[in-house]
Amino acid sequence: MLHWTRQLMALRQQTPALKRGSATVAAAAGDLLILHRRLGDASLVCAYNLGSEPIAVDLAIGAPLASHGGATASLLPPFSGLIAPMV
Repeated sequence: MLHWTRQLMALRQQTPALKRGSATVAAAAGDLLILHRRLGDASLVCAYNLGSEPIAVDLAIGAPLASHGGATASLLPPFSGLIAPMV
């Protein structure tokens, strides 16, 4: 978890859309949280499973900039998350 937190802090410093972009809640249901972060032409998806059961998702994303716990565009395992560009 410490490595993930450090990775996110560094990514935020390097990514203007995370640092200064708008944040919109795209989905918040049960243990699923999906945010869209935008700044200029940059659009990112931040998807998190905050619970103990896997959640199937269908995210239109490019290669993740950061991921934790085996999160993919189609599955968020328990307590996982990812940040990736929207496509």
